[in-house]
Amino acid sequence: MIFIIIYKKKNIFYIYINANAHNFIVENKLWLKIAVGAAAGAVSGFIGGGGGMLVVPLLSFCLGCGGKRAHATAIAVILPIAVISSVVSLFSITPEWSELIPTVIGVTVGGVVGSFVLKAAPSFWVSIVFSALMAAVGVKTLFF
Repeated sequence: MIFIIIYKKKNIFYIYINANAHNFIVENKLWLKIAVGAAAGAVSGFIGGGGGMLVVPLLSFCLGCGGKRAHATAIAVILPIAVISSVVSLFSITPEWSELIPTVIGVTVGGVVGSFVLKAAPSFWVSIVFSALMAAVGVKTLFF
């Protein structure tokens, strides 16, 4: 597996690419965790969601977090991202209330069901479904 790590030294950012960067990652986990969180927060604030879709691959590849653990962490990370992004958005953009309430109900029920499915599903299939969903959304966004 190839790791790409961006780090700062003497006010210059460097990109470190290495197929065996495990020792570097272990020594700098706190910095990488903060970077993963910052990237997820920035994406969520910019496009109104999707920070979790960035957290899962970053936790897996940069921090060596297992598939199901990365998904569970991403789900837990959604709450503070959503609260902060929602507060900022509510002060700058008025939501469509007739769409908001039913969507919140559906997302809540779906989140509960999805968390039980995540716990029961094999890690391999969780990764396959997640990757297929990301690819489908990317194709839809680019071409339709």
